[in-house]
Amino acid sequence: FAGESMFHHQRDASKVALVGLVDILSADGVDRLLDVQWTTDHLRSLGAIDVPRNDYIGRLSV
Repeated sequence: FAGESMFHHQRDASKVALVGLVDILSADGVDRLLDVQWTTDHLRSLGAIDVPRNDYIGRLSV
């Protein structure tokens, strides 16, 4: 999955939506990849990590 949060009606609503999406994607315990495009301090505070290219491509092929 890819996350894009440039549009919102309320300030910071995209942050709440991202947390909700992570909850939905992790609810069944299946390991999934959520690509947030670039890692910011805020996304790191939510658990985002940088993934080396080879690892990323490997995860996509699973």
